[in-house]
Amino acid sequence: MGATSDGSKIVSNMELRQALATCSDQARENALRLLSDAASEEARWNDLVLPFMKDVWPKQKAIRSRSMASALFNFASKMPTLFADIMSIVKGQLVPLDSGDRLYFDSEVEELDDRAAMALIEALELLLPEDRSSWPYQGSVIIGDLSKRGVGKDQRLDELVRRSSRGR
Repeated sequence: MGATSDGSKIVSNMELRQALATCSDQARENALRLLSDAASEEARWNDLVLPFMKDVWPKQKAIRSRSMASALFNFASKMPTLFADIMSIVKGQLVPLDSGDRLYFDSEVEELDDRAAMALIEALELLLPEDRSSWPYQGSVIIGDLSKRGVGKDQRLDELVRRSSRGR
């Protein structure tokens, strides 16, 4: 990922992946935050997001956790034009969250194209537990925004709306 002025890599993708696989969830969250901050400040960093997620981000089951699922969702949500692509790469790492977990969607649902809206529905299906009382606070808000938008009006969104209305 990183390169010197002559174009040679400072650290290989494999070395960076190994470092991310063996560090703490907090360090991985910091790496995601650093990349999203850089991408929001300079457009050239956007070109590195998908290669980073495909080639560098560790895929081991050992790092699948609620905190990482939350961090990955939040990371992707900061980049609405890349949201669907990021979710397709990391969906295997999404696990159900709990009421104490963070579920922030840092874009407006209206900004999403149809593909990203469908990716958001799929992500919510994976992140939100069946028991409504265990949902993170923002779960129902995001579903409400999706429902108002009118994209994804199908069984999957209908089921999320139904689950959202239970236990209120």
